[in-house]
Amino acid sequence: PAAAPACGSSCGSGKCGRYDHEYRGSGGVDGNRGGDCHVNSTDTGACLLVSRAVGDACPAEFRAGAPPLVSRLVPVPWCALSSLEEEVDRINSENQRTIRARTDKAEAGSLAERVAFWDDRRRLDRRLGDLADRLQAEILRPWRFLLSAAWPTESLESGAFAAHLRQWLDVESPREPALCSFHGARLFTLSLLFLEALAMEACEVAAVLRSLV
Repeated sequence: PAAAPACGSSCGSGKCGRYDHEYRGSGGVDGNRGGDCHVNSTDTGACLLVSRAVGDACPAEFRAGAPPLVSRLVPVPWCALSSLEEEVDRINSENQRTIRARTDKAEAGSLAERVAFWDDRRRLDRRLGDLADRLQAEILRPWRFLLSAAWPTESLESGAFAAHLRQWLDVESPREPALCSFHGARLFTLSLLFLEALAMEACEVAAVLRSLV
């Protein structure tokens, strides 16, 4: 395969810079989906440590030897990081301002004010959703699958995915012998990529595969 692109490398530590920010993904208590995005920045650049819990929902053959957390260090465009941070600050400031404005009014308990309050909440939700989309598109980029992919908890569906992945490996391994050596964290990461591949651009899948191989 072509040389791995500069979009990420395996990493086991999270300290590399001037200040840190942490974003938590959603996930169940079994760790089937979800993880942490930890931003480490310096004066010259930034990187994103994306950590994903290895949950029991993943078949044992694809997580054997993997650590409890699988992490990836992804370089972050400095301009994208600072822009997102500014938007977080704006959303937080506006949220505090609107809450104070609504609760300080004498008629705060009126129907009209309650309706206006929840209109503000829905507007905030939309802005947070847009921010999450930007985080995936501008920061996580192809590696967003680490936080979004989830092995099905239903055994038949999980077994079907596992069978398809085994079949894919049987077909591709002769063409790419490096796949035969995949185990532990790399094989678990590959299984997540397989789950999310249809929701990604082909070039994104190819970039991740080159980096893993």
